[in-house]
Amino acid sequence: MTGVAVIKPNNEIRPAHQHPDEEHLMILEGSDTWTLNGKSQPAHTGDILFAAPNDVHGIYKNTDVPLKFVVVRYQAK
Repeated sequence: MTGVAVIKPNNEIRPAHQHPDEEHLMILEGSDTWTLNGKSQPAHTGDILFAAPNDVHGIYKNTDVPLKFVVVRYQAK
């Protein structure tokens, strides 16, 4: 799966979650908070984030500017 998503301020696409697929997110515009296996860190324009299979991950938009990112999700063999 590949796509572009926009998260509105003070929102999330879905709560932190996990799945058997690998996932890359590339932040195109904005900044927010990325969580990976219970640890939070800032994510900014230009950052590329990675979640390995079954990592618990999520992204939350807590500023007043929307966040736009590309997501690439695939199942490694």
